[in-house]
Amino acid sequence: MMNTKTFTSVNRVIYDDNYSLKQQQKSSFINQFLKGLLSAITLLFFILLLIFAENTLFGLGFGDENKSMMISKSLNAFFDLHSPKYLQLNFLIVFRFFILSFTLFYTLIKNFTNLYWHRATIKKYLPWFVLYLVIATISFLLFFTFFSVWPKEVFNLVFLLLVLFLLNLSYEIFNYFISKKTNPLLYDNYKNLIIAMVFQALLLLFVIITPLVWINTGKSPNFLFVDNRFYTRIVDIFTVQSGKNFIILIAFFFFLITFIVLANTNFFALVINKRYDRNYVKNNLWFILLLFSAIFIWLLRVFAYKHENENLPVGNNHLLWVYILQSFFAIIILILYMVFTLKKRLSVKSSLNTLLNLVVTQTILSLSLFLVTLFNSKSVVSLINVFITITVQMSVFGIYIFQNKNISTKLLVLLKVIMILIILTAAIVGFDYLLTSDHHNNYLFSNIQPKMNLVQIMLLLNFSLNFTLISYLTIKFAMVIFKINKLNKELNNEKK
Repeated sequence: MMNTKTFTSVNRVIYDDNYSLKQQQKSSFINQFLKGLLSAITLLFFILLLIFAENTLFGLGFGDENKSMMISKSLNAFFDLHSPKYLQLNFLIVFRFFILSFTLFYTLIKNFTNLYWHRATIKKYLPWFVLYLVIATISFLLFFTFFSVWPKEVFNLVFLLLVLFLLNLSYEIFNYFISKKTNPLLYDNYKNLIIAMVFQALLLLFVIITPLVWINTGKSPNFLFVDNRFYTRIVDIFTVQSGKNFIILIAFFFFLITFIVLANTNFFALVINKRYDRNYVKNNLWFILLLFSAIFIWLLRVFAYKHENENLPVGNNHLLWVYILQSFFAIIILILYMVFTLKKRLSVKSSLNTLLNLVVTQTILSLSLFLVTLFNSKSVVSLINVFITITVQMSVFGIYIFQNKNISTKLLVLLKVIMILIILTAAIVGFDYLLTSDHHNNYLFSNIQPKMNLVQIMLLLNFSLNFTLISYLTIKFAMVIFKINKLNKELNNEKK
């Protein structure tokens, strides 16, 4: 009888283990499928938005001028703030862009993040996956279909944020009860959830009420900058020097920053409890790779924009061809890095050495690109150099991350910041080339600073970040060598 019970118990344990293993494998398959589907949709969304950027992101629309947010089918007046008419049109374009972009990016990133957190409970997360994807798709489609120039209609886009908040609220409640079972120590306290949701609601309320007040305090809801008391009051606060206005500004920014911090209480709680580990950051890098892939494909399209005065000379301007050598230099650096890295793999290597090699390579690339762009005035040359160099930089990052499995979380976060900066630089160069094309003739990014344009500022920032990192590593490397030498001297003295 005892043997029969023991045999039954053993069978039960084996069955439970097999069932659990099958469930994990099934959840892993579903998770990988959803991640692949989301990746394909994300890449498609970004590629289409960028290829049709002048029509979608800048609001030119499709078809005749009646379906455009600009007066003419050109971006020549984009960010022209010299008249109330252009000021209002540009404000509405920027407002539309920020609302739709925020909703699109937030929902896509949220889905990628949640797929990581719910690897074991993926089936239960499926409804939220679909709903977040639906909101992302709506935002994407509105970029292609919504081109209203009426303030009230454009301001109605904020209600997308209300829908997003309600979805977030339902997800956070679901996540709290699910995570409470798997990680009771971290999710035992529901106060963080309540604080985050309350302050998110207050921020949303501010975003919704502000446009409503704006359009209802003027003589006409169709005019935002003419005979509008709200606009006049805002201008006075920022321009009229008085103690009252100073206190209002300080109080506004203080409460805004406080509300933003408290609205992200859950995030800070996870950071403090070290839930954002190396694997989580690597998961984020996948989204960055998708974004870079879209930028890479789009830049190939950007080369097609006509610049009659920017054609490359055929043998009559040797200096320009010297500038283009930056691209060949970047490729040579990549080859040398790959050869050196492969050679090092055959011998024992330290993580500090490999990191130093990475940072030196990135610093050389960012410095050479900045210097060439600083002295070169041809947009097409800058576009070629940036296109090649950033591709090399991202390739170097990819090689380093692929070959080093035990990168610290802090370093991964820093590399992530540098990658985002590289992508932003590439996007700005692409948009600058689009705006300065013959059809649009807009030099917005070139007129921000008298001595340096926005592209050069971004490249300088990229170099500065790499230079700061290499300075830190050089000091750390010197300290390690000093400690080793000191230890060797002590050992030699003991032997004597």
